[in-house]
Amino acid sequence: DRGYAPVGRNTSYHVAPSQRSWAYNRQHVDLAFAISRVHGVHAPFAFWGHMNAVITAAYFDRALLPDLSQHGIELVIADGGSYWAEEGPQTLLRPIFARHNLNLLYLPPYTPWLNPIEKVNGWIKGKMKSDLGIDRLDPIGAIRQIVGRVTPALCRSFIDFLYG
Repeated sequence: DRGYAPVGRNTSYHVAPSQRSWAYNRQHVDLAFAISRVHGVHAPFAFWGHMNAVITAAYFDRALLPDLSQHGIELVIADGGSYWAEEGPQTLLRPIFARHNLNLLYLPPYTPWLNPIEKVNGWIKGKMKSDLGIDRLDPIGAIRQIVGRVTPALCRSFIDFLYG
């Protein structure tokens, strides 16, 4: 995205620097969640800052994996995010997945078209840009509000579009 301002003045505009993140007034908001065909969105977590291996491991261990286990999900498909490999997925994430009796499958790097969650991210970003009823001064609250509108049927349609 681009913005314009006269020389010496700041411009304010919505920026989407990565698939799951938004920048507001130069502060970064990131969003982590999972989707499934039956239950839709699992354990949405919006926070100020950037995803890294330590946050990923804590989020998986304390929020996401217990939720997935509770719903009988056995396989997690992970994208090629650099935070997966920051500390080495073998050392940080594999033991956490084993503790929750879940299998982890990595997509090849740079293949967002194989990951249905990217379709959900696009839907969320579209709503962030177009929905006039959200509070842009509270980006985390706005993200939570929009994520709350993601239905199991919407998730199922994105998953079935890619994997049939």
